[in-house]
Amino acid sequence: MEAPVYGSLAEPNVPTDATVVQDYRSEICSDATTSFTSSQSQQFRRLKRRAGIVMGAGLVAAVVVLALIGGEASGSVDTKTMDAAGPDASLSFSPVMDSTTSVFESSHNPKVGQSSTSTRSASTAASNTTQYHVVMITLDDVGMNDLGYMSTDLFFSTPTMDRMATKGMKITNYYGQSVCTPARTTIMSGKFVHRTGFQSVVAESEVNPTSNYSVSLQNKLLPQHLESLGYKSHILGKWNIGHCNDDYLPLNRGAHSFLGYMGPGMDYKSHLSSFGSGNRTQTFWSHGEEQTYNVYDMLEGGTHENGEKWWNTGSGYSGMYSTTIFANRASRIIRQFNSDTPTGESDRASPMFMWLAFHAAHDDHECNPTDGYSFDVDFGQYTNVSKLSDVRKTFGNVLMNVDHGVDEVMAAIDESGLWGSTVVIVQSDNGGWPCGDHTAGDNYPYRGSKMTYFEGGVKVPAFIYAPGILSSGEYVGLMHHVDWLATIVEGIAGGVVDDDTSDSLDHWAAIVAAQGKGSGLGDQYALRDKIVFTLDDSYAVVRHGDLKLMYQVYNSTWFNVNYDAKDHAYFDDDSSTSLAIFCQYDSDMDDDTGKHNFLFNISADPREKVNLYYHEEHEKSRDQLLSWARSTYDSEHYEPTYPFGEPSDNVSTTTMYYHGGYIVPW
Repeated sequence: MEAPVYGSLAEPNVPTDATVVQDYRSEICSDATTSFTSSQSQQFRRLKRRAGIVMGAGLVAAVVVLALIGGEASGSVDTKTMDAAGPDASLSFSPVMDSTTSVFESSHNPKVGQSSTSTRSASTAASNTTQYHVVMITLDDVGMNDLGYMSTDLFFSTPTMDRMATKGMKITNYYGQSVCTPARTTIMSGKFVHRTGFQSVVAESEVNPTSNYSVSLQNKLLPQHLESLGYKSHILGKWNIGHCNDDYLPLNRGAHSFLGYMGPGMDYKSHLSSFGSGNRTQTFWSHGEEQTYNVYDMLEGGTHENGEKWWNTGSGYSGMYSTTIFANRASRIIRQFNSDTPTGESDRASPMFMWLAFHAAHDDHECNPTDGYSFDVDFGQYTNVSKLSDVRKTFGNVLMNVDHGVDEVMAAIDESGLWGSTVVIVQSDNGGWPCGDHTAGDNYPYRGSKMTYFEGGVKVPAFIYAPGILSSGEYVGLMHHVDWLATIVEGIAGGVVDDDTSDSLDHWAAIVAAQGKGSGLGDQYALRDKIVFTLDDSYAVVRHGDLKLMYQVYNSTWFNVNYDAKDHAYFDDDSSTSLAIFCQYDSDMDDDTGKHNFLFNISADPREKVNLYYHEEHEKSRDQLLSWARSTYDSEHYEPTYPFGEPSDNVSTTTMYYHGGYIVPW
């Protein structure tokens, strides 16, 4: 069956006035452009009548459906006018000092976090003049004690990535976000979350199947930057930064092809979506009755030779293990790149960027590998890990499967003769989740976990492997997800990030300089000295130099995922060795509001045991951080035209129903 033309929308009774269209479309799916034709509107009206869909009276317009029933898009209406004005309410941090007293004023500039000793021109002076291929591999919920070369218990689980890290450049002072969607928005946009609206205390901004938002179209994403430099981009795996309108899909944001899923999680084989509190179904009203159906998550799309984009649901992949799907597709794209085919010849005309965002090791059903790579590990042979919990053993199996997927991709690069012209980047999106029902990630020895802003939630493993380009070493510079955009676009691809609101810094020259002996030495703040993890008018998590401020956030503790497998001397007082107790809510950890204030010296106290927030000798530093956070929020935060949320009618759930229950734009 011929793939449908991508971007065709059916929309009955659409307002004709451009301003009205903007308001209507934004309310359903914030900040998106729209294309529609009268024939598609007629087709949908007939479909609607047959289904007997009950819509609330007084709607400005009826349901929007992305039609897989055919038809070509025409008459694009630009609806990207944005209201960037912030709220009247001021940041409620307390105490507040006059900004003129802040020690940060001397180094503050539009690029948040850039050290006062560096400038953009200095950072890019040694930019690469050869456009290398880039393969960026993002692991899901893999913590600081999970990859073999870093782990105290799963040291056998990732031999391929261990070799890559040992022979490559380990990035040892690297940070992500605390949860999946914000992590991906920062990687793709090069901007801290307060600039794109994805700030949250826990996971309020996570994109679910019916979320009506994404990174605003006024932001140019990494594949779009690279597209302007001649790159052909392929995105595989977890997208999770917005899909309510087809303009938000990877194919309209710089990607040449896409195979992956939209939501936060799914079953590894059936691809049943998992969102919210383990929800796996959706409902809508038809013939006056509530209809319930399973929600699935897999989408595939590409670009025709004439440049037209297409997409289709990924129902054909049902039953296949997700790691196998994405690793096989990545390997095929790479091998095809060097093939003697018209497609291969076309691909070789452009440098390649690939974002391989694995599903694993996210805590979801069907996670034990049963397809492609399957291992029956005799954990008993490893005497030091004989007390692994069941969920930890499963996590080890899932990681081993990912590692073999990475090995397959590396073999494809090797067989295609692309070493010496390819840079492979590996990182995790956020910290591990020790409280999973199926798998348990580990952030030992750090405090906290995924969904918290303690080091265990945001400090993650990262390394670069680029034989023939980079030798082994250790890069200690403070680095965050946002920095890949400039590091790739400017340092590796030789372009320029022409965006004054970008927070991304190019670390490539510094990374190149870190090769060889003694590379672990150096000034960790030479390029970046500030990170904004989250920032709103009532909470903040920011770091400046050694100091990390956490204002009005939830508490967390240290986790022991392996019962008695670790040294108990590390844990506080009478810390239980039971995973269940650690992962239950502990009212003793929270005050009456459930929120706390913290200030840590991360260099002196990486395990975050000593809270300096109320120490008199640190009062000035604390107040300066609070003042800087206030001024940064006031001057930089993004306010969407319509609040992030979900449509109030049946538009999203009905659209998914008519696409076999698969998550699609509406």
